[in-house]
Amino acid sequence: MGVRRVIWKERTKRSHIQIAVWYRDHLSLTAAQHYLQGIEHTVSILAQMPTIGTVNLQLSTEKIQYYEFIAHPRYKITYRFTSRTLYIIGIRSTLMK
Repeated sequence: MGVRRVIWKERTKRSHIQIAVWYRDHLSLTAAQHYLQGIEHTVSILAQMPTIGTVNLQLSTEKIQYYEFIAHPRYKITYRFTSRTLYIIGIRSTLMK
């Protein structure tokens, strides 16, 4: 099987960019680049092997299973997939408040 096409939810794409901008503004351009490269690398792996994540039982229904995967030390990706497409549903912080 080939690599799945990746589709980002618009709100998730905006959050992803906002996180990178925060890294750039508060840490450094290098930190922002490492964040972006890490997320992109993880998404490319998920497109090939989407079942490596854990099932999110709170979001999943009988017809659609949602998965989560730690993509970065501080961020978790929520996604679902079909035989041809990986849908990135959300990126959220793993830090406790």
